[in-house]
Amino acid sequence: MGATDRGCAVGMTGCGKTTLAQYLCTRFATVICFDAKGTLKWEGFKRYTTLRKLVSACNSDKCIKAIYAPVASELRNPDYWEAFFRYVYERKGTFCYVDEVYAVTDRDDMPPHYHAILTRGRERGNGLLSSTQRPMQIPSVIMSESEHWYVFRLSMPGDKKKVQDTIGVPADSIGELEKRRFFYSRADLGRFIGPLTLKIN
Repeated sequence: MGATDRGCAVGMTGCGKTTLAQYLCTRFATVICFDAKGTLKWEGFKRYTTLRKLVSACNSDKCIKAIYAPVASELRNPDYWEAFFRYVYERKGTFCYVDEVYAVTDRDDMPPHYHAILTRGRERGNGLLSSTQRPMQIPSVIMSESEHWYVFRLSMPGDKKKVQDTIGVPADSIGELEKRRFFYSRADLGRFIGPLTLKIN
């Protein structure tokens, strides 16, 4: 996955998708993560709990690796979600990781500038990796516009079916994956490969 590509990682808690995300994000010079669960603590990444402090730090450091883990008042306010994504979009040259998509979207709606990064980010030098436990609860455009898909174990029938319908990985195979095992597909590949084993040194 490149610095201006779009990717989507799906899988249950503990399956390995956050470890994969950390590996991918550390490869890029400038990365800003949206951590709705407040659990990301990655070496080399600075954590900020308010958007004001995040923006101030990012404005003074062009090559920053940062995590925005919003305080409750900002996490509950969609205006902050939109302001975060607008800042990333307008900043250019920034890779964005969203740790749990359904915290800031629903099946039919997403922050306008999240959509802008997804559909028009490449021309501004922006990349995006979206991660979720519940593919059924997120807008379909996030999966359909992505160029890279990482499919870890899912248990809910609706989630497995959505992935099968979008990417073609059989639902039964998704449910049988062990921890750190995943299927990978790329838009220009036309097929999926795996299951692969996530091994990061």
